[in-house]
Amino acid sequence: MTLDEIFRDIHAMEEDLLTYERKYGVLSDVFYESYRNGEEPADNAWVLDWSDWAGAYEIWLRRRRQYQEAMNSLKAQTKLSIWLSPQSQGTLDARRRGIATGKLRIRGLA
Repeated sequence: MTLDEIFRDIHAMEEDLLTYERKYGVLSDVFYESYRNGEEPADNAWVLDWSDWAGAYEIWLRRRRQYQEAMNSLKAQTKLSIWLSPQSQGTLDARRRGIATGKLRIRGLA
């Protein structure tokens, strides 16, 4: 998986999580803790939502871990400030193209 794919998944999952949080009035981490502790929805109509919400949260957690691992790998190769500096814009553009096309793969990510 490329860094760009991980990044996009994180944001897509955050949008999904926000939808559930607004619908049920509770943050995802609080919901997930209760879900993991076996709490069941008060209304049977919520069962599918709760299952989907928990799945989205688990994917979000996994992608966040993958992102952190990828960034740690990149930071071991070069400083993040160099990536973000205006002087390295050409290098950054090339890396972004590599990320976007899937040509830049991060060690340790499938």
